[in-house]
Amino acid sequence: MKRTSVQIISIVLILFSGGVLLSLACQDVFLNEQSGGTTIWIEQASAPHQCIPLTFHSEEEAVQQLKANNIRVFSSDTRSAFAVCRACSCPTGTVYLALIYEEQLGQAEQLGWVRSESQSTSEE
Repeated sequence: MKRTSVQIISIVLILFSGGVLLSLACQDVFLNEQSGGTTIWIEQASAPHQCIPLTFHSEEEAVQQLKANNIRVFSSDTRSAFAVCRACSCPTGTVYLALIYEEQLGQAEQLGWVRSESQSTSEE
C-alpha cells in the first residue's frame, strides 16, 4: 500500500511539473508575439495584371518573401472576392494580405506591398 501511494504521488508530481513547464513555454511565446507596438495589414496582388507571370502563386510564397526580408508576419490571408474582367489589362482578382509591425511598412513597400485600406490597425 505504501509503495502504491509513493508511485501515485510521483506520477502526480511529474504531470504537474510537465504542465508547469509547458505553461511557461507557451506564455513566453504569447508574450513575445504580443509585444512590439502597432500592427498593420499590408497587401499585394498575385500579379499586377492578367496575362503576365504571377508574382506569387500562393499565400505561402507571399509570406515567405516578407520573412526572407526579416519582416515579421503575425497573420496572413488571401482575398479573392471581387469579380474581374478577362482582358490582359484587368487585375488578377487575388490579393495576399499580411499583418506586420507598422514600423516595418517601409521595408515591405520596397518589396511592392502597400498598406491595406480594407483591414484595420491594432495596438498590441
